[in-house]
Amino acid sequence: TDWLRDWVACDLKLPDKPEKVTTSGILTTSLKADPSKVLEMKRVSTKAWGMLVSHYGLAEGSFPVRCDELDEEKVVEMCKLARDKAHRKDLQFRLKELLSVTPQPKDKGCVWVSRALCKDALAGKVSSDATAAYSVMCPPSDAHPAGEGRR
Repeated sequence: TDWLRDWVACDLKLPDKPEKVTTSGILTTSLKADPSKVLEMKRVSTKAWGMLVSHYGLAEGSFPVRCDELDEEKVVEMCKLARDKAHRKDLQFRLKELLSVTPQPKDKGCVWVSRALCKDALAGKVSSDATAAYSVMCPPSDAHPAGEGRR
């Protein structure tokens, strides 16, 4: 936490003690430990916690945050975000591979799509249901000769 960093940086030879111990920087709005800040936290024993609080005092509104008190909703949210991000990266990788291949001349099912769609898809900006917003060409057929029939 910020308090611990300040304490470590403090020159203990000077008369000023660090501020009171605060846990506010590691809490979510539900007053549980924020899992996104785990790398900013330090697990300390009950004895070490007691010593810190008795020596420096506890800031108003702060309280001991037990190690088993992670905000579960935030953990689930972070897992979903990580899964979605991994899925998007995988999709982008597969799209890049597929878009780099030129269709065979005999492939009668190939279609034209706008470069903007390809660029946005590779950047992860297009959801699967948003492609209708882009200019897509129908494949040439008797009803729609080449270059006509935009959707």
